[in-house]
Amino acid sequence: MLRCLRLLFYFLPFLISSPLWGQLLVTPNQTANAMVDRLVGSGVVYYNPVLTCALDASGKFENGLTTSILIDSGIVLTSGKCQSNLFSTGVNGSAALFASNDNLVLTSDPDLSPIATGGIQDICKLEFDFVPIGDTIEFNYRFGSEEYPSYTCNNFNDIFAFFISGPGYATPTNVALIPGTSCPVSINTINFSTANPCGNVVSPCAPPNNALYVNNSSSATITYDGMTAKLKAIAPVTPCSTYHMKFAIADVFDGILDSGVFLEAGSFTSEAATITSISSTNSLGGSAPLLEGCLASIVTIRRPNPKPTPQVVGLQYSGTAVSGIDYNTLPATVTIPANDTIVTFTINAIPDGILEGTETILINVYGSACNNTITDSKSVNILIDQLLG
Repeated sequence: MLRCLRLLFYFLPFLISSPLWGQLLVTPNQTANAMVDRLVGSGVVYYNPVLTCALDASGKFENGLTTSILIDSGIVLTSGKCQSNLFSTGVNGSAALFASNDNLVLTSDPDLSPIATGGIQDICKLEFDFVPIGDTIEFNYRFGSEEYPSYTCNNFNDIFAFFISGPGYATPTNVALIPGTSCPVSINTINFSTANPCGNVVSPCAPPNNALYVNNSSSATITYDGMTAKLKAIAPVTPCSTYHMKFAIADVFDGILDSGVFLEAGSFTSEAATITSISSTNSLGGSAPLLEGCLASIVTIRRPNPKPTPQVVGLQYSGTAVSGIDYNTLPATVTIPANDTIVTFTINAIPDGILEGTETILINVYGSACNNTITDSKSVNILIDQLLG
């Protein structure tokens, strides 16, 4: 009944208020390629983008000066409309307005339908294949809904998920999870309640996850009454392998009370290894050069976070110093062990008794051994022993 009453007052805000749409700039109906290109950042090559959404249900956005979206720019997928106009309310209206648009399309999805609490419709999904350079992919997002707060802890919850498939994922796996858990992000897992169970969700996934919920009911720039905090999705992957990604959102039971997910531009990335230090093994400190027959240098390769799988890192050397003559033969690849962040190797300068002045080794790091993209570089100086000659 409450849902029906809300619909009766749908047009009332247009008559009594002046909506502030211009502060979040939304452009609907972008191509699949434009959407994925806006989302994908460093360390990822994508192809085969496909967008399956109703007219005006998806688009790109730019943050205004005073919005509460907490993301500078990105793309948005909704179960209703993404842009507000004189005939419908999208994501960029005042929370005093009411986003409820039944698009009357797309009532089934092989991945989303089985995990919903009822029949779904108004599906909007973006999918593509990709190859990561590193051993992890991650991206930032926020979920919002008009079903907050009235339909918290019941089965009317709209649904969204981010499905990854490929090596290590025998079936499409949702990576939209509450940080540090295997619990999916949803209206019944992130909200203002302390109920347990919360509708169809029981411990340990039921609230309290209150710290991740944002009461948006007083916002002048984002329509949804409730939102999650800005969250990060993370998934381990095998470098250089091909994966499929699907972002999907839908209404459940009926086509009203819209929901949407905002994805941050350039945040879909894969971590690449970097050189964090080149240090001397003697008391002169980390900036000391190599000395022929005396000082060595230890090179440390690091990835940002420990992962359950090893990471192979490619290396290439150039410069005025010559391998095998001026310094020892160095590895073409090194492997960061599973559950670790670093691997090291040593450079020793070979004494040749020739007064050559300063020579240089340039070390190029390839974040993984699968392509020719340099992700970091460092140089090492070799000095002759000044006592020679």
